[in-house]
Amino acid sequence: MRKFFYLLLIPLLIISINTFAQTIRTDVLVIGGNTFGISAAKQAVKSGVKAHLIEETGSLGNTYEGKKVVTNTSRSDSLKKSLDTLKNLKIVLKVGVKSKERDGNKWKVRLTDGTKISARAIVDAEPRKFLAGKDSIYDVLVGNTSSTWPGNIYRTFVGDQPIKFFVDGKEENFISLKSIGRDANGQAAGAIAAYCAFFETTAKKLDVRVIQGEILGYKGHLVDIYDVPKADSNYLPIQRIAVTGIIELININGGSDLFQPNEKVKIQDITALREYFTRSKLWFEDNPLGELTLEKLLSLIKFTGNRGEELNREVEKGWKTSFKFTDSFDLKKQLTRRQAAVLIDAYLKPFNTKINLDGRIMN
Repeated sequence: MRKFFYLLLIPLLIISINTFAQTIRTDVLVIGGNTFGISAAKQAVKSGVKAHLIEETGSLGNTYEGKKVVTNTSRSDSLKKSLDTLKNLKIVLKVGVKSKERDGNKWKVRLTDGTKISARAIVDAEPRKFLAGKDSIYDVLVGNTSSTWPGNIYRTFVGDQPIKFFVDGKEENFISLKSIGRDANGQAAGAIAAYCAFFETTAKKLDVRVIQGEILGYKGHLVDIYDVPKADSNYLPIQRIAVTGIIELININGGSDLFQPNEKVKIQDITALREYFTRSKLWFEDNPLGELTLEKLLSLIKFTGNRGEELNREVEKGWKTSFKFTDSFDLKKQLTRRQAAVLIDAYLKPFNTKINLDGRIMN
């Protein structure tokens, strides 16, 4: 009888051990193996956390025609091979989400195969049946371009959208793409999720500038500026200045955002600097209008940043080498929007000023 009892007990122990073994602990769980989910997972591991990517169809890189899923086996195999080389990224196919719930400061997710996953943050890249709650900031914000968003929220842009686009209003550390967009949206979602996991914090406490800097550091973009592509030698400083609002983007008839880098700039075009640097207000009182020449801008930088005449020599030395400007150094010449953006970014660094999720400057 005792032998029979032990024979019955052994299978139960095996089941218990297997059940325990199927609880996976990760930092970021990405749901959906389309291009947006893949971008999110890749960015998460690049940002220094562990990620788990699941896809219920069994195929990666799927596209969609309405509700129909379009798969490509050769494309999927190629993506899988490439992703398998990434450290700290685990991919599981042919499983979906059965349920999810908060468990302390983490998510507890049960998959359709019975596996349990514990994660600090979730990225929902699944376009066909979103898991997000109904109350979402997306319903309020959808339909704008970066230059037409209300208030200062454009300052929080990542992947062509404000950070609030990705963060569900009710569910903590649940980052949702909400609609099919661009790979940049996936990269942004991955960076946000990684931040929450790495710093063991919540989406309500995101450091906007840190996340934006992370995205730019991995060759992403904050705002899609049509006339300043990634190949542009001044791409990074113009991206940074664009999300400060110091030199505003231009949008014509609801089309693409433009920077118009070669257009001339006036003093009144950069008065937003006063929001970032209180000391600059005195300079603008003495210089309210007119052309922004190189001499004028250097005067502003010296006054605001407590720099001396050595600044002139420093800028002249780096005019064509560091700043990649093509014309000659001339103090009396009116600057272009490109030149003003690059010099303001280099010497005043307004991008380093912290902002909150609504784009307001934090003093």
